[in-house]
Amino acid sequence: MASATYEDFILIDNFPASGNPGLVPPPQDGFDGELSHNVLLPWTKPGTKCTVYDETAYGWTTLMYGKASGNLTLGMVCCPVTGVALYTTMAVCTAADGASGMCGIAVKAITTAYHGWFWIGGVCPRDPKLLSAATAALLLAVDSAVNKQAAGQMDAGVLTEFAGTTSLPCGYSLNTP
Repeated sequence: MASATYEDFILIDNFPASGNPGLVPPPQDGFDGELSHNVLLPWTKPGTKCTVYDETAYGWTTLMYGKASGNLTLGMVCCPVTGVALYTTMAVCTAADGASGMCGIAVKAITTAYHGWFWIGGVCPRDPKLLSAATAALLLAVDSAVNKQAAGQMDAGVLTEFAGTTSLPCGYSLNTP
């Protein structure tokens, strides 16, 4: 596959604990809203998962709340920082992070040491009740043909380039009918 967007992937949640539907409600202003995303004081406990049905993508999506280690941009593939309890702090993935099998994709930019949401399982979120239309459009526009590996970072391009290797940080499948 030469080119793919996040819309083409279904992530496999390899983080511990479950994201039981309905257990943790999504934020009132969406996963990219100012109440819970890119905030210094956490909106909920880092490591909290929220699994909801995305009516636009026709599938379940799981997001996890975490703290950024470094400035993260929308669509950046992130892995848990080694040695931090409960996998609650996320940083840009490198090839060395592949062994954990855990990754999350930032749903919007997050400033270092701030808290926000990471897509970690299921379909790419795009329902307007979950993300603003602008954020969903930007997230879906992240294309692996453009977003290639640079400076050791793992990103959407690496999802296809590393398929079948042990250095892939995410478990995923192609979202095909």
